[in-house]
Amino acid sequence: MQLTLFQWDLIAVGKGCASLARLDFGDARSRFAGVLNDLPGHAEALRGMWDLQFWEDVFREMEGMAPEFVPGFLWEKITGFPFENSENYQALRRNLLRRLLALLDDRPTFYAPPDLCSGYLHLLLGDYPAAETRLRLLIGCLPENGRLQGYLADALYMQGRTEIAAAVYAKALLLAPHEVAVETMATGPWWPLLKNTARPWRRSMVFCKDFCPWWSRERNRSAGKAGRMNCCGRRNRQDASAISGPWWRPAAI
Repeated sequence: MQLTLFQWDLIAVGKGCASLARLDFGDARSRFAGVLNDLPGHAEALRGMWDLQFWEDVFREMEGMAPEFVPGFLWEKITGFPFENSENYQALRRNLLRRLLALLDDRPTFYAPPDLCSGYLHLLLGDYPAAETRLRLLIGCLPENGRLQGYLADALYMQGRTEIAAAVYAKALLLAPHEVAVETMATGPWWPLLKNTARPWRRSMVFCKDFCPWWSRERNRSAGKAGRMNCCGRRNRQDASAISGPWWRPAAI
């Protein structure tokens, strides 16, 4: 009885937030409005109503927009919205990402730099095999995009394929270190090392030296070859080739 008398508003707001998370705008509006009719200054109901009106406006604007502009517009709104770390807010975020992903179903190689593509959306939703598949497809069109390579490495790492992920991270850092979203690598053992390495070009050397066995092995082999040449007095182009040759390139992933 005490719950019914004194906490009915919290229950109603909670149900409204759950409806909003499902993108059921009509039910959410009725829940929030019911609380505000009796308690006009109710902070949580006001916040819920504000969120509702925001997303209603977004979807209304999408309806009158040319299809090619809709994904970027919705992505901009999602990335700019202040989602709280609560169950309903995170459910709302996931459902919005799924809605955006549905818009890209028939456009598997759609890419709006720096992040918007179906592979990255799958990554955010925790569907790592699907993220890997879509990212590989897109990387086939953009093989030198370091950021996409980094996201592919994230998807591989989250599937427990650590060694392959490390090789792909290295490839990403070597191809385009300034493009890689290093902050997304926080799940790996390499994050503490990289976060203190400010210069992008240094990150590739630090990462490969510590986490890629082929780096040290091949570099030592090349250095040894160069040393033997120097001892013989043959300081020519072969020395430079031995030192700066393709020893750093990982095998095809």
